[in-house]
Amino acid sequence: MTYYDAAIKVLESAQHPLTSQEITDLAVNQKLIEPRTKTPYDSMRAALYVHGRDDPRLIKLEDTGTLRAKKNSVRWILRQDLAQGSM
Repeated sequence: MTYYDAAIKVLESAQHPLTSQEITDLAVNQKLIEPRTKTPYDSMRAALYVHGRDDPRLIKLEDTGTLRAKKNSVRWILRQDLAQGSM
């Protein structure tokens, strides 16, 4: 299973916004992915950013700073969960 597929599966079951680190930890605990790199959090974050641009189901929530999102403020949620008011 790819990191992105695992992220979608984790978000479907969580039904509330999660950080990429939380998504990675849950995916590993649920044995959806087996990290083969030293930086699985970075791999998950990259997968979310790359695929998230093209997937209308995925929404990135963030607190904006001056030029970028504030540190540790980015959370991911699926559109259906947002519509149900899960936050």
